Amino acid sequence: MVMAAMAQSHAESEIVASLPTGKANAMHKEFLVQGNGEWWEANIASLQKHRPELYALLLAAPPSKERSPVATTPWPGIASHLETVSPEAQGLVVFLGMGLGCGPLLILRERPAVAQIAIVEPSLAVFRAALQATDLRPLFAASKVFFFVGDFDWDGFETAVTRVAALEDTHVLRHVPSFQWQPELYGPVNDRAYLLLNQLNASGSTTRQCGPVFVENRFANLALLNRSCTLDALRDCCKNKPAVLVAAGPSLNSSLPELRQLVGRCVLIAADSALAPLLQAGIVPDFVTSIDYLDLNFEKVAPFLEREWPLSLVAMVKSTPLMAKRFPARHLFLAFAEDYPQQWIIDALGVRTLAQNASSVAHLSLGLALVMGCDPVIMVGQDLSYTTALGDHAEGTIIMRDKLPHDREIFDVPAVGGGTVPTDRQFLSLLKTFEDIIGATPRLCVNASAAGARITGTMEMGLAEASRKFLRGEVAVGAIVEESVKKGPHFRVAEFLAAGSAQIAAIRKMEEDLAVACRMGQEAQKEVARLAKKPGPWRSVADLPASSREILGRLDRFNGELDSVGAVWLPLLELTFGMLSDNDRQRERNELVGRREGYIPWVTAELARIQGVNQQRLEVLQGYAEKLEKLLVHLEAEAVLSECGCGAGEEQLAVQLAAGNYAVARRLANGLKASGPVNTNVLLLSGEANAGMLDFVAAANDWQGAEDRNSGVTETVAGVRRKFCEEWFGFAQRYANPGAGGDNFPHLLPRWVARIVGAAGGCEGAANLLRPFFENQVERLTTLLEKGEGTEVGDILRAWELVDGESSGFLILLARWHACQGRSAEAIREMERFLARDPANLDGLHFVIRTFFATGRYDEGLARLQRAVAENPRAASLWEVIGDTLFSAADYAAAAVAYERCFLALPGRLSVLLKMGNCYVSQGQTAPAVAAYEAVLARDPECGEARRLLAEARRPAG
Repeated sequence: MVMAAMAQSHAESEIVASLPTGKANAMHKEFLVQGNGEWWEANIASLQKHRPELYALLLAAPPSKERSPVATTPWPGIASHLETVSPEAQGLVVFLGMGLGCGPLLILRERPAVAQIAIVEPSLAVFRAALQATDLRPLFAASKVFFFVGDFDWDGFETAVTRVAALEDTHVLRHVPSFQWQPELYGPVNDRAYLLLNQLNASGSTTRQCGPVFVENRFANLALLNRSCTLDALRDCCKNKPAVLVAAGPSLNSSLPELRQLVGRCVLIAADSALAPLLQAGIVPDFVTSIDYLDLNFEKVAPFLEREWPLSLVAMVKSTPLMAKRFPARHLFLAFAEDYPQQWIIDALGVRTLAQNASSVAHLSLGLALVMGCDPVIMVGQDLSYTTALGDHAEGTIIMRDKLPHDREIFDVPAVGGGTVPTDRQFLSLLKTFEDIIGATPRLCVNASAAGARITGTMEMGLAEASRKFLRGEVAVGAIVEESVKKGPHFRVAEFLAAGSAQIAAIRKMEEDLAVACRMGQEAQKEVARLAKKPGPWRSVADLPASSREILGRLDRFNGELDSVGAVWLPLLELTFGMLSDNDRQRERNELVGRREGYIPWVTAELARIQGVNQQRLEVLQGYAEKLEKLLVHLEAEAVLSECGCGAGEEQLAVQLAAGNYAVARRLANGLKASGPVNTNVLLLSGEANAGMLDFVAAANDWQGAEDRNSGVTETVAGVRRKFCEEWFGFAQRYANPGAGGDNFPHLLPRWVARIVGAAGGCEGAANLLRPFFENQVERLTTLLEKGEGTEVGDILRAWELVDGESSGFLILLARWHACQGRSAEAIREMERFLARDPANLDGLHFVIRTFFATGRYDEGLARLQRAVAENPRAASLWEVIGDTLFSAADYAAAAVAYERCFLALPGRLSVLLKMGNCYVSQGQTAPAVAAYEAVLARDPECGEARRLLAEARRPAG
């Protein structure tokens, strides 16, 4: 990734160069007298030297008569910048509005680790005022400071900040007085900068964190090349036919009755999140699109694996392979986006049609409609906003949040039908992408969403009206797709195998070269260590002995040659993205070492950095090669078996299962079982295919049949069961952490536990796996209950009950959960179930009695306590706890009785006597209070608390 040095337009940077010398000098002299501030001439000289493009911009622009009230005195809020940008910050700081420049100067001086500072100042008047009032020379001279002034080039801004914004954190600092002064100027700049930076941060952060997942997913999905189609086959197949795109915004629910009437009259394309609401309403779309790379996304289709669906799945090649491998769609289309790491794959497969601007599943749906030539394109459920406080998706959506986000900036935007609707920056980014796509297409786009944000460029109308106007006949989508798939074009799998083999060969060669580079690096490290022990004027490479220069030069040249092999490194970019950030930081630290300690320490540090990078590269290459080789072996096996014909059905089944292609495997297994008698191995494989498709009943029948034929396969079956148990247990561990936020959905835990039970063949085996998991959740769940947040606790308990519903830990939490929900009778009942097995548990007894008291059932509470004391004298200590509860409720007489009963049963508990005295004092009964305190001192003369309370009780009133 190459970062441009400056972002002003080329024309501006050449203004001065294009003028005759005499005229340029005259203009410069006239320009100098335009400002009369203290720092004007010094800043102009620095500007001319370090920022000639800015100097040319000011020189060409006529002096503004506008006076900026925000740039006359320093803004008092500048100090808050240091709170926003921590001392450890190493990324990008963007100033939207610079004021007098004090803020950027402060960050430059106080936050030296910041990699880049971008100053965005759309007002030339403000910039001139800053030049007059403040010494900006440190900013002009700093190479990490970038200026974007006036009507600047946004493409240049993006080019300048892309690398740092993608690799590091970004802080946006707004000069508030500027926004108050001219909101119409600074507001749009703020919005555009935020959307751009948000996209860069999100893309970079996602790649940095999930690059290995992208590679894993891509190769896993490519194992379906022979069973999938390219988008090229759909090019213009539905030209001028209407498409209806269904998203899962909250407004979808109100549109379902009308959507039911559209089936067969349009190309119906559903985002995967909308599939559940549609199928539950009896609506089967023609296409389902999927883009999310997290395996959690599979849950959107998991309930619908039991049958083959007459629809097509369009999945991005980086999306979770669980979708493509398990959802039983009639056709699978693998979609590719323009992406450097996979360009060699796109070229080898002969893919010409890419999914453009597919930053969300809804954008993929829109792109698909445009690829097919659909016109008009009608959007439904595309809210891009929070149109209800009940959740962020339509009812019935499997992965959704039931509350509005509290950690995002919420603001109002124009709404469909008028008025405004609340949304956030993330939705706005998606909205902007929609508007960009729609603005670039001549097709008619209709927003028929029942509610939501207005999408510029669309025609707004109700779905019923759009149906009457644009859906005038039948559209045989199924037949059209069948014909398109039949005609092709298809993926060039043979060419991909050849390209993959060449890629493996290049990687093996690079591994050998990196091993050489590491040996050369070790030699250079030894040489520099030897030099460090000798006195000498080692200020630069020129001061080194010739032999040392030769060693370092040879290493530098060799590493440079390795760096230039883009054909190897570009495909690995997702795996090395995190290394880029670490490497940049280490290089900056090394530069600091050089400035402080000298040349030799700097060379030593740089050699260590380079050695580390090369070692990491080796590891990345090896991992990538292993995944690619596994894919090639699978595709080659398929090629061999395809030549064998149907006689190799069992082998084909085994090959598909080895790749996790369970939907394909189930079809093969069903075909084998339907064609005649089957052997033990086919039943074993069929059981695995059914288990992969979540049909554990059918899997158990297959496995039982295999064991009936051969008891020796029992351990094999157990191993396959364990594999699936561990798969769904992994989901539980990753995505069922209540209160953790992020991609956590505890309400899905019951379904994962049910799968573990099914895979294990019963609750006993599942309980052994899950019991530690639930026990580890107790502390987190208890904290949530203490906060009164019981929804997610209920999700966990419903799952826990499936496998371990009689355990003590479960019963205690269940009782507490009922109490949190205000269900006192249920709470008491569950705790009594626990006490039946542990009658002496004082915490449980206390819970029951406290619950009786808290709900006004005092007689029942006292009776329960008396029975507990009769069964276990230690339970008498609970009288003190009850006394505390009554005392806190200001029922001092009843509290005194409770303390008395405790003391009679446990006469050694002097704290109870003190509390009895406090009850009497609270009731104005001095004599019994004094007696209680004296009784304590008689038993413990050193009790300072009793002595203090006694003195207070004897003190005359008033």
